Order: sequence, then structure tokens, then C-alpha cells
Amino acid sequence: MSEIHSLEEFARDEMIDGIVYDMSPSANLKHQRISNRIHRIFDGYFGKGKKCEALYEFDLWINSGTYLSPDIMVVCDGSVGDDGVHGVPTIVIEILSPSTARRDRGRKKDLYEKLGVQYYIIIDPYSESIDLYVNTEEGYGDSVYRKMVVESRREDREEFHMPLRFPEFPGLEIKMEDLFTTD
Repeated sequence: MSEIHSLEEFARDEMIDGIVYDMSPSANLKHQRISNRIHRIFDGYFGKGKKCEALYEFDLWINSGTYLSPDIMVVCDGSVGDDGVHGVPTIVIEILSPSTARRDRGRKKDLYEKLGVQYYIIIDPYSESIDLYVNTEEGYGDSVYRKMVVESRREDREEFHMPLRFPEFPGLEIKMEDLFTTD
């Protein structure tokens, strides 16, 4: 016997400072493809026996009036419960959509920075660009990845795609061509 679920059970939302933001409608095809590709990369890397766990569209509790639902996060501190994450993820990835881009680049970036998220990655499927923010004593600052790409293009005068790498996770790479190909 199969269960019939109401649409409310599958609705995604976030709450920031007591204001609920509807995350519907579901992601478009570009968003889904990028998310699926990252899933494969992370699932291959964070398999059995690893301290960290990759989670997808799972709630991250900031405080009683704020919870977020990032597209992807990597949690290494064991703070995962049935209702979401109650600690600090090491990596958070947001894949932009027209309805969330402003919040992802603004308020949510500020929240992740204050929470202490080490790596915040914003992927823009429309401009096929990536911003990587690394949390330091001064906070996030400018996008480290975009700066490297721009400087390399200026020097080489040709297209340059350096993979994203993380010192804490040797061998983990996210390549531009793995995310933005159409096949």
C-alpha cells in the first residue's frame, strides 16, 4: 500500500529572523544537473568510514528564529540529527536561482560567515561561474576562486578553469567542466 503525501510535506522553506521564505518551485534543469554532479563527487569522496558527511537540502539550524536549507553542505562535527544540522558545516554550497540569488549572496552569506562556515560556495548556473569564500580572521572577504580565475585569464589570455580544492580534504576536486557541461 502506498502513502499519499500532501504537497506541504515536500515544500522547502527557510526562516531568517522569524520570516519564512518559500523555496518553491522546485529547481530548474540546470540547477538539478549541477546539484546531481556535486552529489556524485561528494558521495564518491565522503563514503563509508569518513568523518564528514555530505547532506543535500537538509535544514541547518542557526537559532530559534533562523534555519536555512542549503543545496549542499558537508558536516564534520557530528551535529546531524533527524531534524537537521545543529552545528557548523565545513562546506556550504548554494546553487543560485532567480528567486534566491539576492538572499544567497547577501543575508545567507552573512549568516554562514558569522556561524563560522569555513567554505561558502555560490554556483551561478546562468553565468557558469563559481564564487568561493574562505572564512579567515577577517571573515569571507572577496571570492577567492573568482579572483584566481580573473588573474589567470589576465596573464594567460585564454580560458582558465582551476578546480576547487580544499586542504582539509586531499583529493577532493570540483572542476568547472564537471559542473557546466550539457551532457
